[in-house]
Amino acid sequence: MKAYERKVQYYETDMMGIAHHANYLHWMEEARIDFMEQIGYSYAEMEGQGVYSPVRSLNMEYLHPCTFNDTVLISVSIAAFNGARLILRYEMKKKRNGEPICTANSEHAFIDQEGHLLRLKRAVPELSHKIELLCDKNTSSENMEGDIVPALPVRAFYGHEHVTPEIIALYDDLCCAWSAETCAPRMREQWSADNPTLGQCSITSFLVQDLFGGKVYGIPLEEGGYHCYNVIGDMVFDLASEQFGDRVLDYEDNPEQFREIHFADPEKFERYKLLKHRLKEVRE
Repeated sequence: MKAYERKVQYYETDMMGIAHHANYLHWMEEARIDFMEQIGYSYAEMEGQGVYSPVRSLNMEYLHPCTFNDTVLISVSIAAFNGARLILRYEMKKKRNGEPICTANSEHAFIDQEGHLLRLKRAVPELSHKIELLCDKNTSSENMEGDIVPALPVRAFYGHEHVTPEIIALYDDLCCAWSAETCAPRMREQWSADNPTLGQCSITSFLVQDLFGGKVYGIPLEEGGYHCYNVIGDMVFDLASEQFGDRVLDYEDNPEQFREIHFADPEKFERYKLLKHRLKEVRE
């Protein structure tokens, strides 16, 4: 892929004559749009099909400054893709001497106009195929730092290190199925594509039980109620744990939970049925 070229403008510099760090975000967006056009599927085409790709997170490391009239080369590559989330890698350097300026990653989700998460393979199969081909190319070679580019982003739910590939695949599909409508009503206003597991624990845990068996347990919460998770054989995992951020939960000696009790609440049972239906749609 051809690197995107960007000349530093005078208005982008600060009192020290150095390009202000905030401009790098704009340059990344410009390079990202150029990258999409180079692979043959522009943002305009994607959004014309009702698919949008918001930024979920950014990570940047500033290495050396650049100044007015420097030409910056920005190389964009795919660091990871699982069909629902895309991580792009940016390498910025000065054209005149190759000095590195900045390295960065941006993580993107795919949503429809209502904010529902989508699996790109189903929503825009042509674009998904192009990205998958680039992933295959990346995973067969080394990146600029000599590390093998990962095929998939790291999952952060509790127990992800010890679960089967089938559980990982289910988590990836649920990332497209979870929505504000499947979120517990008391948390619905806080739900977003950036925090898709919010308010999803009980209906998710019982759906996992439908598919793989095992038992559902509940962690008593100080704010009331239980946070549900799954135990299948030696696997203890919590697909909805990321909503708690850095908060540490205790997954030992908790009471078993039963669907007859949880689904005695008609509203919760309807959310469970909706999540089950959306998961089926994602997997079709």
